[in-house]
Amino acid sequence: MDYLNSYFIFIIIFLVYSFVKKNKKDTKGNSLKGPIALPIIGNLLGLRNNPYSIMDYYHKKYGGIYRLWFGDYVVVTLNDPEIIREIFVKNYSNFSSRPVLPTITFGSFNYRGISGSNGDCWRRNRNLLLNAMKKSNLKQTYDNLGDSVNSLIKLMYRFQASNECFQPDMYLRKYALTTMFKYVFNETVSFESKQVEGEEAELIDNINEAFNFMTLGNAGDFFRILQPLYHKYLLYSGGCFNRIRSLIRDRYIEHRKTIDEEKPRDLLDLLIIEYGEHTEENLISIVQVCFDVILAGVDTLASSLEWFLLLLCNNQMIQEDVYQELKSTLGNDRSFLTLNDRPSTPFTMACIKETIRLKAPAPFGLPHTTDEDTIIKGFLIPKGAMILINYYSLGRNPKDFPNPLVFDPNRFIGATPDSFMPFGVGPRNCIGQALGMDQIYLLLSNIFFNFKVISDDGRKLDDTDYVSGLNLKPAKYRVFLEKR
Repeated sequence: MDYLNSYFIFIIIFLVYSFVKKNKKDTKGNSLKGPIALPIIGNLLGLRNNPYSIMDYYHKKYGGIYRLWFGDYVVVTLNDPEIIREIFVKNYSNFSSRPVLPTITFGSFNYRGISGSNGDCWRRNRNLLLNAMKKSNLKQTYDNLGDSVNSLIKLMYRFQASNECFQPDMYLRKYALTTMFKYVFNETVSFESKQVEGEEAELIDNINEAFNFMTLGNAGDFFRILQPLYHKYLLYSGGCFNRIRSLIRDRYIEHRKTIDEEKPRDLLDLLIIEYGEHTEENLISIVQVCFDVILAGVDTLASSLEWFLLLLCNNQMIQEDVYQELKSTLGNDRSFLTLNDRPSTPFTMACIKETIRLKAPAPFGLPHTTDEDTIIKGFLIPKGAMILINYYSLGRNPKDFPNPLVFDPNRFIGATPDSFMPFGVGPRNCIGQALGMDQIYLLLSNIFFNFKVISDDGRKLDDTDYVSGLNLKPAKYRVFLEKR
């Protein structure tokens, strides 16, 4: 009985200690505001359902920077563009690292590659990747991009001619995959079949699964006592990561055998040349760099494409305005929009930006951590704190975007607001953003020049139904295509 009483008292003391630790105020008055954190679990319980809306509510209540607790970790959430730039541009050296979490450890193959690496490893990989990208054959990439757009448009005409519903998710992911495969491996993916099957379908499924693993709020990430077990769970159940890496590794081996350093074929050849000597460490680094490029280039891009189709389907007048602009730009002599037409289609570009604003493809991105105690705007950000940029709330701040829940492309006619930063800021911003925006523009402009997109039942599609993960993607939907 005494043993049970002692145990009970210990639990009570521990819970009180945990509660006080998570909610205490700094004596100097520079503690961050935030919601009351429960003992042990902190604020995780409140984020189980619809975390994006909850975090947006906290933004409205606590301002541009606030504090949460995810289990054992204090989390500083950034919602103010000025603060974000001060941290990631002026003080980036103190905030550039990724936190040590099982999901990031496993997803980055023990902190290699670009997205999850730290310190000298990240700087080396980024510099070598940038060098390779500068030397890549962009003409070949963009020629293939045009071919991919044409192939998908032809496939969509087959759906239109047979009056079949078109479910865009897998086809848009395949479109993104075709560009990545040509750019990274110099391989062509066919659009001949109406079905997405075989290796392409398997790879798309693995990429989707990998992004689901990387979602915010996994309990195994945020309780140190659970982290070893959660890492073993990832080793057991995270086969999607290994299958993607295995595919890349096979192509690395083939490229090593057939490479001509005077005539590099693709990004993988250029990376092999940049990294130099063939070592196991260089092999792992190259595979992980390609892994990061492909994942970012497929899922994030495809999600933005899906949202654009959905939102223009729901806003027929805006869709008609886009068509009239595209038609006026092409005239009677041409039938295919190119990237050279982009300056002549400001409303179409405004629709793309408005889609990304309203439906941030990566609502929180990947977390950072701080290496030292730092004072930002009078607030103490403690060493080891996890840092999240709340892109979701940045795009919904009524101060920068009046009536933020309304899809209104006109807000992007003219100067772009400073708070529009979907690709991040500072040295760790997205280095593939230019190619990504080119892919989006080229496909969407040609889809809406060729087709009127309407819902399969005549009603508006549900734009509040989404799949939660590292990326924000809509639930599957179907549309009809009418020939213009």
